Amino acid sequence: RIFVCFAIGYHGYANVVRGKNAGIAIPATLLLMRYTGSAIQKNAKRLQAVVLGTVTGILIHAIVGRCVWWGYALTGVLYFFWLILTLFIYFDTVDNSYSGLLMAYFGTMGILRGCNDLNFDPMLTHYPITNTVVAIFVVTFFDTIFQPSRASVAAYEAYKEVWQTLEDAVKDIFDPQ
Repeated sequence: RIFVCFAIGYHGYANVVRGKNAGIAIPATLLLMRYTGSAIQKNAKRLQAVVLGTVTGILIHAIVGRCVWWGYALTGVLYFFWLILTLFIYFDTVDNSYSGLLMAYFGTMGILRGCNDLNFDPMLTHYPITNTVVAIFVVTFFDTIFQPSRASVAAYEAYKEVWQTLEDAVKDIFDPQ
């Protein structure tokens, strides 16, 4: 997965994906966590968390990321509250903990940029989100192809194996030879 993401990032594609950047491989490494359940469901939640984190971080930076003392102070305060919120989600919820971690990471990447006194450029959100979406598509593709069997099938196979072992043990005990 990582190699495919690296190759796509290295070669790029027109003006959609810039060439010679690691913007696709980096999110793919963060998306390698084990997960039980549907690959599509898992990656849809990941996409939602990554896009929400990226856009929120870039919007916070666009609003308060000025090169004056109050811009630095507000950036620090909003960054602190962003981490409090997302890490609370990470540590407090079971179902959305990984989403909280992804929102914290990608929001941090958006908030902690250099200061600017320019107007907000919406193209700043294009490349990070495009890179992340491509990474999630690649990870989803490989998760779908190499998805392990369902948990119920694995449990049934383990159940059959245990009973076969018990049956063989009982046959050995009662074997007259």
